[in-house]
Amino acid sequence: MARAAIRAHIITGQLRPGVIYPVSYFASRLGVSATPVREALLDLSNVGLVELARNKGFRIPKLSEHELDEIFELRLMVEAPAISHAASKLTREDERECARLATNIEDCAARGDLVGFLEADRNFHATLIKPLGNTRLVRLVNELRDGARLWALPDLGNSEALQTSAREHGEILRAVVRGDPEEAYRLAVRHLEHTRGLWAGHTERDGIHLTGG
Repeated sequence: MARAAIRAHIITGQLRPGVIYPVSYFASRLGVSATPVREALLDLSNVGLVELARNKGFRIPKLSEHELDEIFELRLMVEAPAISHAASKLTREDERECARLATNIEDCAARGDLVGFLEADRNFHATLIKPLGNTRLVRLVNELRDGARLWALPDLGNSEALQTSAREHGEILRAVVRGDPEEAYRLAVRHLEHTRGLWAGHTERDGIHLTGG
């Protein structure tokens, strides 16, 4: 829970890059002791999402617009083809789990539950390509997704734009299930481009020009 909550705050840009946050910042908000928060921060530091400041807390690394564009280019090159290759490869259990997650994504979007939305979204994309049997691929896709920044996501709340993006997961799943790799690829590319364009946007926060997706 701590890892998911911290990850969501990082990805949505709710934590300012470069600022040192004490462990108590999340411990008090999550209603837990400092131990699970420290463990979560250690996990996230191993994949570069946070930098630990000894005896002080943690900070979020700054990412340039160019770095964020690189992340999305990689996602287009890696994730979209992977989804295409997954066509017809899902088991019935995989299909049921992806369908459950797709519904959960839509429900969270309707409620404006960003933490739940991002966690279900992450699990959906990982489950969709898991049948390819390439654990390194799944790990890479997760790391690329976690490395992005969706600065505009909190402003979307439970908007129609967010709900439309949420519904795209069901469309992708249906193309994969019916064994249509070309359509699955097209929908995956559209979804990723919507993520970069709709959620990322350009904004100014505290005098720092931030972009992400």
